Amino acid sequence: MADEHIQFRLRTDRHNWRMPTEMETDKPATAAPLVRPTDGLLTEKSVFAPVYRDDFNNDEAEFACYLDEQKALKWWHRNVAKTGDYFLQGWRKYRVYPDFLFALQQSKGVSRIFVWEMKGDQLDGNLDTAYKRKLIQTMSANYRFENVTVAGKLELVLDDKTMIACDLVLMSEWKAKVPTVIQVATQ
Repeated sequence: MADEHIQFRLRTDRHNWRMPTEMETDKPATAAPLVRPTDGLLTEKSVFAPVYRDDFNNDEAEFACYLDEQKALKWWHRNVAKTGDYFLQGWRKYRVYPDFLFALQQSKGVSRIFVWEMKGDQLDGNLDTAYKRKLIQTMSANYRFENVTVAGKLELVLDDKTMIACDLVLMSEWKAKVPTVIQVATQ
């Protein structure tokens, strides 16, 4: 851990993360749903429904609604930091729970899944953000597999039809990054 060394291992045991099939909530049935501000419709591409507005800060809600409106988007999931949700384990004891997982529609027979950690600009440069950025960069720089195309971000090929890419994105950056990611992935 002191050397910040990461090993990549395929897990096929009970510790291998699987997307849950249902999500419990403590919200009442009358809680406000997440509504897209551009058309007033409920978000519809979340893996779990309903999606509640109070589960998001303003920046996250804006991002989720933007994703939800994209024709190239297949699904999105707001990952939370709790046992059972998706996490990355680096060289520190605590786990990193990326904020969003999202998938684009298949393009040229390939599905793309993105794992993004989102940070407010005010957190840029703090120790937690610096660690998470270094973790993702270290994973990107050191992961090698004969079927992987390294493009500055961690990319894992699950099979010849699915690609995963991870990134840490500042809230001020996503409006420029998402359209580019979608355009590149769907070409």
